[in-house]
Amino acid sequence: MKKWGIGIMIVSLGALILMSLNSCAFGTRHVDLSYSAIGVGDKVSNQKIVVEEFKDNRIAKMTSDAKIKSNDHIGDVRNTYGMKTAKVLANNDVPEYVTKSVVSELENSGFEVIEDDEDSNPNDIILSGELDKFYCGMYFNQRADIAVRIEVTYKGKELLDKTYIAEGKAAAITASSESYSRVFNEAMQKINSQVVADVIEAVKKLQKSGKLQL
Repeated sequence: MKKWGIGIMIVSLGALILMSLNSCAFGTRHVDLSYSAIGVGDKVSNQKIVVEEFKDNRIAKMTSDAKIKSNDHIGDVRNTYGMKTAKVLANNDVPEYVTKSVVSELENSGFEVIEDDEDSNPNDIILSGELDKFYCGMYFNQRADIAVRIEVTYKGKELLDKTYIAEGKAAAITASSESYSRVFNEAMQKINSQVVADVIEAVKKLQKSGKLQL
């Protein structure tokens, strides 16, 4: 009897989850993307770096099931049959969100970040980026995938050129706007933990070479 009761509970729970997924599968999600800095990598001091706003390559590069229709399209909602039933749209500018998240972590690591080219000079290190993917698929789970190419140069010489890929995941219980924001935040934190560590390593190598002019 005990096993029978447990079986009924499991079946009932599964049915409730399916009903929940179907009931929340409709209605466009409008997401306020927010980033929580975590503080990553070593520290640097008295080092300027120019960060240019990232280029948006998503419409050109994202294909197949994750193809987006507009710059604010960052995901889709599915029902239990796997059919797309609603879009997920960002309320804020996506490349700007990614750029600002990188800036916040660089500043936490001690960099003096310059975001306006007018305040830069030829001796500054320059970080630029290209956003290739920013999309959250949903079918029982929410999975946010982000792909960003980062390039760091000094006087035209390449210090770093690398593509970073990360994901954030959560169970799609309600597939709310807030849950979409959380999985993107998680993926972006993973990206930044790699980016900042690599930028610091590249800058320290340049400092040791004696070629960096302040």
